[in-house]
Formats: sequence, structure tokens, C-alpha cells
Amino acid sequence: MSIADDIIINDLELEMIIRDCPQNRIIYDSRESSDYITKLQAILVNEGLEWERIMLPIGDYIVNGTVIERKTPEDFLNSIYPVPRLNNQLVHMSRNCAESVIAIIGNPWAATGQDPVREAIVSSALASIWKRRAADGVRGIVIPQVFLPPDADRRFALWLKALSRKEPVRELKLSRGATSGGNQLVRTVSTVPGWGVELSRRALEAFGTLKMLIDASPSDLSERIDNVGSAKAKIFHEFFRRPYNNS
Repeated sequence: MSIADDIIINDLELEMIIRDCPQNRIIYDSRESSDYITKLQAILVNEGLEWERIMLPIGDYIVNGTVIERKTPEDFLNSIYPVPRLNNQLVHMSRNCAESVIAIIGNPWAATGQDPVREAIVSSALASIWKRRAADGVRGIVIPQVFLPPDADRRFALWLKALSRKEPVRELKLSRGATSGGNQLVRTVSTVPGWGVELSRRALEAFGTLKMLIDASPSDLSERIDNVGSAKAKIFHEFFRRPYNNS
């Protein structure tokens, strides 16, 4: 199915595009930077992928049934501060797709200028996306995916390729001294009530990735993290599963 990029598609057409997007095809929004698309295509030049340009009403890419919104660190910060606009995007994405992705290309905290207030806002926003669950009438969830430098664009391109082929998608793992990623993941986890920086660090080291930590059961949390009892494990587990409330 091919739609000219100057045609605004309706909800039914969008649903068909998401549902019928074949493997090895990357559909991208006609307003996405042509220079950036050229860069991605150059990275994936020998991968045999099809590229289709459409004016999408939501997201920047559709790959194998997943809607993807690409953001630079500056874009992400501007969508949550000073005027929080991100929630509207999340609602539109989750209404049309079972699983959508906010893809941040670069260190999410890079645009904060080391301002502690803005850093806290970014950490809180990432945590709130993880714990967000669909409200009544909303179909799916939105997952944040961060591609850290160096080679953030290449990481994103290879992730798109893997997603287009339903290959296992490798997550960025926490490593000691990786201040661009590791310390910021710690800050995100430490937004959970009662979970300080040191406990958050040990939790991430025990599970390796933020997704594995969040997906863990309370019993897994208690077993794999020292000094975490059932009560603290339950607080963490429920924090990321509370219904989203915009009030």
C-alpha cells in the first residue's frame, strides 16, 4: 500500500498502515528531515530494506506495527518543559498502536545545562512514561528507548532494522563510569518513593537494563537486590503499573 505524501490519511487508513506494514519496510513521515533519512539509509544501505514516505498524523516512523516518535534531547526537553505537551502525543500514539516508542537520540539530559530542576523533570518524565498504562478507551502503551552517544544515530538505525525483521532488540546495558547513561538511569529509578541513589544503582547493576528491572516481579526484586524486603519491592513494582492520571 502506498499513499502520496501530500495526502492526509484518516484514522482507518492509519490503522491499516500500522497493521499491514510488512517486514523489511520502514515507513517514515514526509516531514522528517531528509538529511536524517539519507543518513539512516546510508547506514543501512546493504540491508535490503524498503523505505516509504508518507505524511503520518502521528509519529515519525512505522516499523512492523510499531509507531515511533524520534526526539533529540532538545526536542524531548521542550516537549515537557516549560509547557508539558508530551502527554498529548502519548495519548494519540497509544490510541492507535498496542506498543509505541519514544526514541530519544542522544543523552536525554544533555539539553538541561546541568540545571538540577530540569534534570529532575527529565528523569521524572522518563519514569512516568515507563509507568504509564492506558486509560479507558486507550489501546496501548508507550515505551521510551534511549540511544546514547557515541554513534547514537547508528544505534537507532540498527534498532530500526532489527525491529523491521522482528529480530531480538538489544538494550543498552548499564556500565560503571558511563556517566552519560548509567548515572541518569540511576536518577530515573530513584524517583520511586523510598528508593535512593545507592539502592537504585544496586538494582540496575543486579538486572542490567531498566526494562528488565521494571519487568521484574516483587519476589525477583527481593531475591536479587540486597536489603530489599517485600514491602519495598511491592512499592517499586506498583509504581510502574499505576494507571496514568493526568489530573
